[in-house]
Amino acid sequence: GQRGLPITIYRPGLISGDSQTGISNTDDFFIRMIQGCLQLGFVPDLPLPLNFSPVDYVAKAIAYLSRQNISEGKVFHLQNPAPLLWSEYQNFTRTQGIPLETVSYPAWVKKLKDPQQKQNPLFPLLPFLMQTNSDGLTYLERVASAQAPQIDCRATVQALAHSGIVCPAFEDLFKSYLAYFIRSGLLISDLPLVRRLSQQS
Repeated sequence: GQRGLPITIYRPGLISGDSQTGISNTDDFFIRMIQGCLQLGFVPDLPLPLNFSPVDYVAKAIAYLSRQNISEGKVFHLQNPAPLLWSEYQNFTRTQGIPLETVSYPAWVKKLKDPQQKQNPLFPLLPFLMQTNSDGLTYLERVASAQAPQIDCRATVQALAHSGIVCPAFEDLFKSYLAYFIRSGLLISDLPLVRRLSQQS
């Protein structure tokens, strides 16, 4: 940039599956957390952020911004403008007929260790979820206790204002991902909403 080359920086955050089809990278930790908690019926009581952006939104935004002369020299954060916390996720799922229960992190891990959870997407990650550092905290507990920097994506939203490119609402994303989990046999659950979406699929 100092030598005169046109530079624009795009900083995507956590990229999730397609907002329309729900197709996702099922080995992604975020997707495993969503599936695993739904299947387990419990979420850990941690203030973890759910700041993810669907891949089609990120791709369209970069493609559009890269063709605008006004983008030169700017930095665009491709974060979700309306992130959630796990606690808000739990409240949302409850309104959708999925009564997830919040328990302490140790209690959540203990439930996940139950041999009946061997088919849970999070079960293979137990060593990672249980491993502690010298401070006695696991990785997720450290992330939850850290003061994460606040990402400001207002410049991106403003630059996309007249493009028709908008990051979908969490409710729409959740339904798309859940439907994909069910269609693909990635979610095994007796929850009423899961049965209803299975019939619709």
